[in-house]
Amino acid sequence: MPRFSESPTPLRAPRSRPIPFRLVVLCGVLLTSSTGPALAQEQEITRVVAVVNDEPISVLDLAARVRLTVATLGAPQDEGERELMVQEVLETLIDERLKVQAAERLSVEIRGSEAEAAYGRYAGTFGMEPDAFTQTLRQQGISEVTVWSKIDADLRWGRIIRGQVVVAPDAVEAEIAGIRAAEGQPEYRIRRIVLLADGDSDRARVREDAARLREELEAGADFQQLALRHSQGLQDSPGGNWVRGDAVDPVLAEVLARLDEGAVSDPVETAGAIYLVLLLDRRAVTVPGDEAALRRQAEELVFRRNALTTNRTLVRQLRASALIDRRL
Repeated sequence: MPRFSESPTPLRAPRSRPIPFRLVVLCGVLLTSSTGPALAQEQEITRVVAVVNDEPISVLDLAARVRLTVATLGAPQDEGERELMVQEVLETLIDERLKVQAAERLSVEIRGSEAEAAYGRYAGTFGMEPDAFTQTLRQQGISEVTVWSKIDADLRWGRIIRGQVVVAPDAVEAEIAGIRAAEGQPEYRIRRIVLLADGDSDRARVREDAARLREELEAGADFQQLALRHSQGLQDSPGGNWVRGDAVDPVLAEVLARLDEGAVSDPVETAGAIYLVLLLDRRAVTVPGDEAALRRQAEELVFRRNALTTNRTLVRQLRASALIDRRL
């Protein structure tokens, strides 16, 4: 597993540091169709709000991503929620810069056809074909470059993760044995919002984030869109992923056993993360009759489990070894 340790000791502000309201207002200006106020504040727009290993992130960079976030997920109505959204977007941009920098150090490149396919999948999450999605972005004053930048970071990072995940033969054999032993037991088709939580102070913040997201879901927010914006690690498939009750954290398994189909759980706390889970369907575990199909299923389960751990480890390494200077 590569270690990202080329930078000096980090200069990191707490993730919960509030965004100044004037910056939120500026981002709000850039979310409107009127350009006059934005032009009048050109000097402020080009101001650097963060530096990631000598690479700047400007107010304009931040506002462009905020605009995309609002266009796809909707604008928070509460002032505090708007400030939190801008903070979350900034942290996402910081992580993306770190991931792209790591990919460049490792000479990880993405082919145009891969990026185009990913753009099509992203457009599909909003029920659109790529051309229609691009047109919709432009109508709302959003450059598709903003989306391409996000996709580039995601694809490069995904390739790094896939290159580091080890699917050991003994782990696959153990998974096959587990599937056979669980035949007839319940399994669940779910979508997850995974919020990583390390340490007491971090867990307290994540607990607040989970409670806020649960409130948004109760108010009618779309689970898939919130997952795209907030969930950490590998995303579930749009139609959800099947998980066995014996293959997830016991606390989560207990919640799933009680949850009604179509319902969203309250925040579920496990050792390394807090989950919100949407239960889509349940059924009894069946063992594929074809040995090759059973092995593929086991390999996929082992891969996804190890990929989440690998992603968590590498992101920690990136942040721990980076110079991150927030200038808010």
